[in-house]
Amino acid sequence: MSKLRDEDEILSHWQGCPDDPHISICCMAFNHEPFIRDALDGFLSQLTNVPFEILIHDDASSDGTDDIIREYQHRYPSIIKPIFQEVNQYSQGNRPARLNNKRAKGKYIAICEGDDFWIDENKLQQQFDVLEKHDGIDMCVHSGYQINMLDGKKSEIGKYLDQSGLMPVGDIVLKRHGQIPTASTFVRKHITDEIANFRDTHPYLTAGDIYLHFFGAKRGGAFYINKPMSVYRAFVPGSWTQKNRNDYTKRLDNISARVNSYVELDKLTDHKHHAVFSEVNRTWVLRVLKDYRVPYKPKLDFYRQHSHCLSFKDKLAFLPIVSVPGAFALSKAVRKKVPS
Repeated sequence: MSKLRDEDEILSHWQGCPDDPHISICCMAFNHEPFIRDALDGFLSQLTNVPFEILIHDDASSDGTDDIIREYQHRYPSIIKPIFQEVNQYSQGNRPARLNNKRAKGKYIAICEGDDFWIDENKLQQQFDVLEKHDGIDMCVHSGYQINMLDGKKSEIGKYLDQSGLMPVGDIVLKRHGQIPTASTFVRKHITDEIANFRDTHPYLTAGDIYLHFFGAKRGGAFYINKPMSVYRAFVPGSWTQKNRNDYTKRLDNISARVNSYVELDKLTDHKHHAVFSEVNRTWVLRVLKDYRVPYKPKLDFYRQHSHCLSFKDKLAFLPIVSVPGAFALSKAVRKKVPS
């Protein structure tokens, strides 16, 4: 990463007024004290020809995250625009991302959580240039690195093509090549407005990236830049991912919300992507049914709720065991009958 610049040096690169940003960097922070400097330094290292603003929403952190943000705000007062909540909004049922996004002034929104960071100083300019050139698409993403906070291992994620180009919406919904890094996401502002409007009538979704990436890609796919330009920290203590991994009840709730959301998105798009939504829902339901960590009763309830996502062959394979307590600890024979 480049050496951090002063505010005057950053402003001198811009063509335009700092009060009229072209790009809004939206960052959610909560108890990210060990990580937030990396995120802020990654934002401030960006070399762009257009103004950007850094919108940080601190959701009542208790560990000193807010002190670090204030330190940076003092140094970059015209660029860094924080919100410091006194009461945690997420626990109140509010969505911090929505509170942050709605104040964005930019034509485009770039997203990065407070425990992730960017590693390429040209990231924003490249993504800005792509969407300025391609009027028919609304989202640009790239690959990134993942650091597993449990074992320290580093790997590349979100590598969808061998060269930069267009990704079809089906690949994005199915995640054919794994997770698309949230910190790689760059969308037109109206996409976040569409998501907010949709969620007003569909409040049950718990995994926001589903909506972000689908709405971003539904019009014309997404442009993929074949270069790792961000880092995602997986299994950060206290993170949504870690809680979801350790608590099967949360995991079932989140997967149910995911399945229901795809059903609603299928309706929203007049079943244009029905085959894709059906495939991804079948995959998620089978994943739960094969999960030995989930007890029999909640697994049976899950099956009854979402068996409509399974094929006739799938249901036949599970028929002998759905009514026998304890039998959902699937045998190897049954596992082999039901393809993943």
